[in-house]
Formats: sequence, C-alpha cells, structure tokens
Amino acid sequence: MKKTGAFAAFLSLQLLLGSSALAGTAEFTNADAANWDLPAQGKLESKRMDDNMLTVETSLQWSKEKLGEREKNRAVYSYVPALRWTANVENELKGAVMATTLPGAKFDLIPAGDKQGETVRVTVAGAADLQGGKPYRLYSSWYKTGTEDPALTLRSQVRYTTYMPGAKVTDLPGSDDRIGTMSWNGAESASWRTKLIRDPDVLPFFPVWYESADEEILPVKGAYLRITSREALDLYKTEQTKKLMEASDTQTYRFAITASSSLLDAELKSKRLEELGVKISQYYAYSYDEKKNERTTYSWFQTDKDLLTKVLGEDKTKSYSVMEIEGKATGEALKQISEWDWVDFVEIEESGHRPTGVYWLNQKL
Repeated sequence: MKKTGAFAAFLSLQLLLGSSALAGTAEFTNADAANWDLPAQGKLESKRMDDNMLTVETSLQWSKEKLGEREKNRAVYSYVPALRWTANVENELKGAVMATTLPGAKFDLIPAGDKQGETVRVTVAGAADLQGGKPYRLYSSWYKTGTEDPALTLRSQVRYTTYMPGAKVTDLPGSDDRIGTMSWNGAESASWRTKLIRDPDVLPFFPVWYESADEEILPVKGAYLRITSREALDLYKTEQTKKLMEASDTQTYRFAITASSSLLDAELKSKRLEELGVKISQYYAYSYDEKKNERTTYSWFQTDKDLLTKVLGEDKTKSYSVMEIEGKATGEALKQISEWDWVDFVEIEESGHRPTGVYWLNQKL
C-alpha cells in the first residue's frame, strides 16, 4: 500500500545520509506521501556516556499529507507507524532506557538472532493523535557489553490490525525503510555521567521471557488500536477483568498492570509485589510538561525500577510516575493485585496474545 512512487524519494534519503551514516549526527527528508510511515524529516544525534553507554536523540516530523495517507482503508484496517532500533552485532549493545513524545508509545524488546543484535521497537499506538509538522522526540540508550565498534540502525515500518475478534498487531511485509545508522566510534562523548554500576554481570539486562531468541515473543492484542471512546475502554476493561477472574489460580500468565497512582509513591508497593512472586520484565513511566503541553513516555526492560533515574539523572526525571508494569505472575496473585487501591486495571494474556497497559488510553479518552 505504501511503496508506489517511493523509490526516488528513498534514494534521495540514502544519498543525504550517505556521508554521515556512521557519524555522530545525520539528517533525513522524505516527501513521498504514499510512504507515510517514514517521517517527512528528522535528525539523529548520538553520544557516548561514560565508557559503556550509547545514546541517540532523534527528532521526527510527519507531514499532513503523509498522515492523510494513513487514514485510507481504515474501515477495514487500523494502521500505525512504528520505529525500531537494531544493533548490528549480537550481544554488543543491550537496550537500557527508551523515551519518546510520540502518542500512545508501546515498546517491544526483540532478542538478538539471525546474525543481528537486539532490537527495540516503538509502536505509535496513538497514531490518530499525530500532528503534521510537529516535531516528536525519540531517545534511546544502550549499554555496551563488548569490545567491538557496534552500530544501531533506525528503521520505520507499518503495523496494523483488523477489526476481526482476536486480531493481533502485526507488521506489514515490505514496509521497512532505513532511516539512519549510528556507530559507537562515530558518537561524540557526552558530559553527563550515569549512575550505573560498572559490573555488567550484575545488571539484570535479561528479562524473564526475553532470555533467549528461541523463546516466542507473543504479539500484542489488536484491540488497543480499535478503542476510540471511553465507553469502549470501559467495556474492554470489564470484559478483560471477567477473564482474569475466571483464570486458573495456579497457572502463570503474562500480565499488564495499569496503575491509578505511581508505583514509586511507596516502597511497600514493590515489596508486596515481590511477596506474591511477581516477575516484572518491563516498566512504563510518564511525565507531563505543562509549559509545552507535552507528555513523555519512558520504558525499560530491566527489573530495576530506578534505572530511569540512574541513566537520565534526577533533574530530568523528578516528575515522572511509573504507571504500568508487565511481567509474569500466577492467576491467584493477579486477582489479589486487582483489588489493591493503587491498581486501575489488571489484564492477562489471551489466545496467544500478550497484554500491555492502557494508561495512555486512560489519559486520552
């Protein structure tokens, strides 16, 4: 649906990036409206923090024309853009903290395999709220574990779901576009020093079900892209809560918990989760800048709930709240958690599809 007439524009993109693809900065443009998931313009800037952290700041803009193309065929499909960073060397770079101002951002961690390194993908679930000509920021930080000169490549792609019951969010084949590649050696040194410990062996960079590329990564439920009203969201919560109550007490489920107040409000909350045997594999945090009227989504795949502060610093993250967690727990534990005061909604996997939090929908609808 998107590549007609795109070759010339994509070629100009490649030529623009050619001399700076492995340097510390790169800029790109693409005016082909039909290739709508690829932003109209943007800039990438990489830096090295300490001796073991690579960061990339990305600014992205879509045009009104590109976003108009996304609306086509919406009676049958729900299309959204996605962006993914992929390391070129296996086990050389591990994703740390990700952050973005893209609406409804949902992050996936895809293990290394097939002669490539780890991938972190952000799906813009709130694509209907994208504004043409508005700059959006995408930040990613990566922990360097080896001695090579690894590089990260940023690509765009189309993801979609149908209106059929039980549909999943999936990739549109052939929709990938390379935006740029940033290398470790090409990045400039940053003045900021992180508070990360230096021993990589004690960093929990291998979450519960992402330990091996051989283990299946369950797709996300497609229902999230089709919820467009408060009534639909409330109905979804009611239906999913009923399924949780009917779940086996002894079976272990992948879960998503959306909080009504920050998990960082009291240490007791995290301790209570540990007592129930909950295994957290991903955190989501949010902050809101009133002056800019801008919301930022943060996510990280480690078990350390304080990793965000350690990487970005207290000044940058003092206003954030952890509002969603994903992981594994028994049905009995999740039923207990669903009754806690600070919990808005607990959802479990269903029909081979994993859940993710609905905080962004709570704020939007």
